[in-house]
Amino acid sequence: MYDASTFMSENMDTEDPHSALHADTGDEMTEDDALDVLFQEGDEDAVLITDFEVAASEVLQNGEELANAFNAYTEARKRWNDKVK
Repeated sequence: MYDASTFMSENMDTEDPHSALHADTGDEMTEDDALDVLFQEGDEDAVLITDFEVAASEVLQNGEELANAFNAYTEARKRWNDKVK
């Protein structure tokens, strides 16, 4: 599935077949954004991942030690996502 900003190049570079597709959305979509989109579309895997993360979040926040570890994890994950951009 391609969005409206994806186009096919008529002049395909035979040395780099990946250059035939280009998606220019203006803003890069993060992994979390993609998960949200798929979740809203009812994708089974996205629903399972989201449900698991919500349940895990609730469990991790029940104990002080686990809450601290979870907070450190979410901060590290955010920093990692920022690096990937």
